[in-house]
Amino acid sequence: MGPVVERHPFLYFQDGSIVIRADNTLYKVFASILSDRSQVFRDCFSLPRPQLHGDGLDDENPVLLPDSAFDVNNLFHFLFSVRSELALDEEHMASLLQISHKYGVQEARDHAINALDTMVQLTPVKRISLARACEVDYWLEPAFRDLLKGPLDLTLEEAKLIGITNFYLISRAKRKADLLRISFALSPPRILESSSG
Repeated sequence: MGPVVERHPFLYFQDGSIVIRADNTLYKVFASILSDRSQVFRDCFSLPRPQLHGDGLDDENPVLLPDSAFDVNNLFHFLFSVRSELALDEEHMASLLQISHKYGVQEARDHAINALDTMVQLTPVKRISLARACEVDYWLEPAFRDLLKGPLDLTLEEAKLIGITNFYLISRAKRKADLLRISFALSPPRILESSSG
């Protein structure tokens, strides 16, 4: 017996026009709104029906999304619910950023970026990882600078998140900066006296 597939308690609208499944969750939402907000969905819905995983007309033949139900919940909650009820924590906003970037939902992407901009607890590693994955280029330089400020004691998982090449380059830059600091500490620069007459 396969997994139990259930309708989402809030994001399954009886008057919705398309049934979508992510993981074991069914959503019934409005194809017109998805098409209006996302070029990816617009292109998907314009395909001839046999090319879709399902036609999306009922629960037995939903359009299948390869994304997690958590990510789809965040995107659909943003698009179809009261936004003030959307959780503004790092996990939800990072999820919303990634899925809105993937599907080209600019308004949701901007919302997530603005929320994440204010989160001081978002580590430089996580910021670099999200910036690279979602093309938020202005996050990169400050995040790399923050990594260089403190001790570079990243876990293997964190090194993978920023990329091994970046980890190597950061390590080299950090080592050079540390050596320069030590050099200045051991031999302070000479103060030249002015030769004013």
